Amino acid sequence: MRSVADYLGRDVAIVDEYVFESGRDIWSEIRSSIETCDIFVFMITRDALKSDWVRDEITYVRRLVDREKVSFLAYILDDTQPTDDDIEPWIQKIILNKFISPRLVARNIKREISNLCLKRHQVNDYHGYLFEGRDNEMARLRTLINHTEQESLRALIVSGLPCSGRKRLLRQVINIHLRPDQDLKYHPIYLKLDADDSLPEVIGILNDYTSLYTRDELIGKLQTKDDMLEAAAHQFNTLMKARERVVIDDNGAIVLRNGHIVDWFVDMLRNADLSSQIHLFVAAKNAITARVGNAMPVVSQRISTLDKDAMRSLLHAYCRLTGTEVRNENEDEYLDAFKGYPDVLYHTVDILKSEGVASAKKYMQGASGIHEHEIGESVARFREEPVSFALLVLLSRFEFISFATLVDIFGEKEETVINILDDFNRAGICEVFGKQCDYYRLVPPVRDYVTRNKLQLPGKYNSRLRSRLLQYVSALETGEDATSDFGTTLMSVKELVKQKGVSRLTDKLLLPTFVLKVIMEEYNAGNYDSVITLARKALYDYHHNNYESQLTPIRYWMCLAMARRNNDDVIKESEQLNHYKCHFVRGFYYSCLKTPDYAKAAGEYKEALRDAFSYERLDGIKAKHQLVVCYQKMGQYDKAVSLARECSDSDPSNAYYLQAYFECLLKSRERDPKIMSGLIDRMRHLHEASSQAVASGMDAQLSYFVYGNYSVAKNTLRIAIENEGDNKIREMLFRILKEITNAANDRQTYDQMRREFV
Repeated sequence: MRSVADYLGRDVAIVDEYVFESGRDIWSEIRSSIETCDIFVFMITRDALKSDWVRDEITYVRRLVDREKVSFLAYILDDTQPTDDDIEPWIQKIILNKFISPRLVARNIKREISNLCLKRHQVNDYHGYLFEGRDNEMARLRTLINHTEQESLRALIVSGLPCSGRKRLLRQVINIHLRPDQDLKYHPIYLKLDADDSLPEVIGILNDYTSLYTRDELIGKLQTKDDMLEAAAHQFNTLMKARERVVIDDNGAIVLRNGHIVDWFVDMLRNADLSSQIHLFVAAKNAITARVGNAMPVVSQRISTLDKDAMRSLLHAYCRLTGTEVRNENEDEYLDAFKGYPDVLYHTVDILKSEGVASAKKYMQGASGIHEHEIGESVARFREEPVSFALLVLLSRFEFISFATLVDIFGEKEETVINILDDFNRAGICEVFGKQCDYYRLVPPVRDYVTRNKLQLPGKYNSRLRSRLLQYVSALETGEDATSDFGTTLMSVKELVKQKGVSRLTDKLLLPTFVLKVIMEEYNAGNYDSVITLARKALYDYHHNNYESQLTPIRYWMCLAMARRNNDDVIKESEQLNHYKCHFVRGFYYSCLKTPDYAKAAGEYKEALRDAFSYERLDGIKAKHQLVVCYQKMGQYDKAVSLARECSDSDPSNAYYLQAYFECLLKSRERDPKIMSGLIDRMRHLHEASSQAVASGMDAQLSYFVYGNYSVAKNTLRIAIENEGDNKIREMLFRILKEITNAANDRQTYDQMRREFV
């Protein structure tokens, strides 16, 4: 116990030899200390259970726990069993686990302190306990679970659209069917996995909860398939013994678009080391096919959004629970805006209660559009608040980050960070996951937006980030055991590569999960040679047995970088990709040649699109846009215009798609001034760094080529060029100016502006 207190620090832990004064009434002082603490930690040993002092303390603290005045944690430090008759039943339910190392116990307590601080500043999670409108789905799942051989069942997968209630349904199954004798308000551990995530992310995040491995031990466990499977089974078995369950929010990492299950998850399902229980609960974006499901030890259920009657019942129930009033005349308007998504309902009512009708309606209007128009607008709003903007940019540097580490790096008060994160959550730009909302990350489209626009972290925050990263990298290189979370370890590896190059990355750190994250950032930064070197090292110098699902995206990004560098090795390397990716990167290669072969590139893009089952919808749109570019370069605008319209309609906030559609209309037989004016207006309302300049260029083209007003076109471009500080964007405006002045036979104006502004 004293060792735990030493790790916590004397300013945090109240222990008799540190705090209690000799000569005073000990029992009075113990009660006073209990009443002033936030967390009571019961270190269970055989001797402690037989102590009259301990029994008196537990009896006294129980009253405070029941009144939610004190949080209660319990750890077993010897061979006492959690079901020991001397341990009161209410304590048996909340024993976390047996912790042998005092350092690990202290680490777990510190995490609980951060969680408690975070929880105290959040709105009560009323809707976390509410469950309406899913009786049929619950009945079907109950039947499937009961009729499946329990000893072989390993996973429960619920698929459906985001915000449709998948995770809530899984939690209800866990509470009612798998933990019937325990707290019905139990929240599982939530993990979020994107398409580029894999088994190492699962193991790494779970280790932040179980603390089974030091950081170096963890990295060692991620080297081979067998090691990873052993570590994963150990993690899940440990959590099962601690009465914890894990729900994975899967955005294409586990259940693939074709309905198949990814290779590493299949091995997990069949892992003989995994105890005979349902360990894996997955809220999946994609649904598994019946053939795949029947061959696996899984139960799966597809759910849809709630119908209007179910949403109405849910609205009434939640309003009663929170004491919020929705006027009868507004009810149908609200229900239409919810579109069957419970999460939109909950957040709307929360905002209605705290901020009023106007704010609630504003939230409803943008609730489903975060992937389209609202990203730039949301970022721009927070840009007006320096501390909020700094935190937003900081979050963009991490795949995910724990609350405690975020506060440590950011350097502001916890309350300040909590309030800003709450604003981010309401705006829909930030996600939380973990058992007690331990981890934060920007939603991927927002993170991409911040990266694409190269938004910079303000000076003092950047200095603090650099300082902390140097500490993390130093600890990583020296093998010092650090208490940072897995997200910070991931960031440290990336930083090590950026600071000291690929050659300094030891074989132990050359893990595909680390390499892929570095490669994606290096590619977006234009460091294509670094991408190729790192990818080749991972693919050909790292000889451990790894999953193809981890290696394929590394090869894909390497091929794109090779295409950028006109490296014809891309033809051979692309043979190992699927049909779509193979022909997409070949098309990209022919487009990037010093003398581009756009006809050949167009043929490759068309071939890529031929197999609709080998690509996601957004990937298909990306290939269509590249095909549009090829047609434009070949002057075949009539061929391109319908494809350009499809791309623009599919992603109205994409400046490249808007500009391409505008140019196709301008130079095709489908020229429509009204549509073109609408595209210019849409461009001006984007919050991309280049959108205003691009809109001015489009406006000048419309003025001259459609309306024949040369004077207006020249003046529009003069103002845009004069006000533009980015050289690349300015050169784009000069290209448009050259096109217009050449058409007007006025090269003198172009030369004059070049001399004036360059």
